[in-house]
Amino acid sequence: SGNAFLIYTTQGIWEMSIVGGEQTVGFRRVYNGEDNERKGLLAYPNLLVNLGDAHLYGGKDGLYLYNQFYTRPDRQEWLHRASSLIYDSMDEASCEVHVAGIYGDEVLLSVAESGATNQCPNVTLRINTAYKVCDKVDFGFTTFGNFTSQDIETIRDFIINNEICDLAGLVAIDADYG
Repeated sequence: SGNAFLIYTTQGIWEMSIVGGEQTVGFRRVYNGEDNERKGLLAYPNLLVNLGDAHLYGGKDGLYLYNQFYTRPDRQEWLHRASSLIYDSMDEASCEVHVAGIYGDEVLLSVAESGATNQCPNVTLRINTAYKVCDKVDFGFTTFGNFTSQDIETIRDFIINNEICDLAGLVAIDADYG
């Protein structure tokens, strides 16, 4: 996020930033959950997604939003009301199996309910961040592949575009990336 890397723990939220000099990085606790009865802390390590302008994650008492410009995690009312769709029946002992994924404007939070077969996620909360609406899907996912496409040129294209060498020259040295 910006010039910082946020680290979510069960005790608080830390910010790691580049400071330069002999000390390359610095750490600063930006939110102390111990001072706030552990409210707003990440409770389910796989229920964390990057929305671009903030992180959405699952705390013990609901869903929270946070970025480096917030003074504390924000439990927005519309998300909090919808989180009861999965939180009321969530198997809290199986915190490692709950997973989150993001696809465009939709965030999917799949959790295992108490008594779920093999403690696998069996329900999903679908959150549309553009319209701020949620619904419950009656099946779960066990994993998500979060991927953001980056349109960058390859080394081969860089070499050709900057006229360092032409394709024939790359072929001649067996570096045409065929």
